[in-house]
Amino acid sequence: VWTLDTETLRFLYVSPSVKQLRGYTPEEVMSEPMDAALTPEHAAYVRQLIDKRIALFDEKSGRNEYRTDELLQPCKDGSSVWTEVITKYCRNPKSKRIEVHGVTRNIAERRRAEEALRESERKFRFLTEKTNDLIYLYRLKPDLGFEYVSPSAERITGYTPDEHYNDPQLGFKIVHPDDAHLLQIFLDRKVNTAPIALRWRKKDGSIIWTEIENIP
Repeated sequence: VWTLDTETLRFLYVSPSVKQLRGYTPEEVMSEPMDAALTPEHAAYVRQLIDKRIALFDEKSGRNEYRTDELLQPCKDGSSVWTEVITKYCRNPKSKRIEVHGVTRNIAERRRAEEALRESERKFRFLTEKTNDLIYLYRLKPDLGFEYVSPSAERITGYTPDEHYNDPQLGFKIVHPDDAHLLQIFLDRKVNTAPIALRWRKKDGSIIWTEIENIP
């Protein structure tokens, strides 16, 4: 928890928890300008942000709502930590200056998890876009729809991934009429099932045989 004077860009108050977050004592943080609490790139960004938000500040209309930002801050041991900073701009009744009241928390673990997820998705897309098989993710609830269709869909069925996304019922429309009941039974199962053979009518009207396997 902290308070910043927007004219001097110095901290008026910093809670003791900053030592656990960054290794500095409140006194050390308050003895330095705001820029020292941020990486150089983020310090420049925050300076611009403060100017913009002061311009938008309107205490009478109540437009001084809470804002949330993610910032990289240096630690005393030489490392840096990603933080989520929630702020609100208020006018000090005594000094009449606009102050920033903020709460900062460590989000390093969340950022690592998000990066790991992005990397996993990148690898998944790389593999699915290189395969000759048609790979898809199909949502059954709350409404039907394709969440992912690999580029190979166009080569196999004649229909592009976008055509699948735009028509959740496309699979039922192009499955061979005699196999439609098999497709429905297959999708209704809630456990892993053995592959089944289905016929499909391609966009050019030709019929192809495929083997499909679903993993719920």
